[in-house]
Amino acid sequence: MNPPSYATAKRRLSMFADPTWRQRLAAACATQAGLGPASLVLYDVSTL
Repeated sequence: MNPPSYATAKRRLSMFADPTWRQRLAAACATQAGLGPASLVLYDVSTL
């Protein structure tokens, strides 16, 4: 699977900022990791 282009990511930024979308992403990640109800924190380490 190829990653989305920069133009596609930029065009969809407003969707990514929506709290509902972020909650769905966090839920999908938690399900994949086998977590129950929990808080999931995503941290960008690319600037460290």
